[in-house]
Amino acid sequence: MENNQDTTSTANSLYLHRNTIKYRLSKIAEFMEDDFHNPLVRLHIHMSFIIDDLTSDS
Repeated sequence: MENNQDTTSTANSLYLHRNTIKYRLSKIAEFMEDDFHNPLVRLHIHMSFIIDDLTSDS
């Protein structure tokens, strides 16, 4: 989310290979039975992260 779907930037920030990021995203999309290319799906995921941050105890 933070890197706007840029797998290279995400991989660099997490110290992982770009293909690892792509693989993990495909597995998450498969599990969710949805696609990260859908803007509405990305919005819902982003909003859930924001809500989680706002409601966490720390």
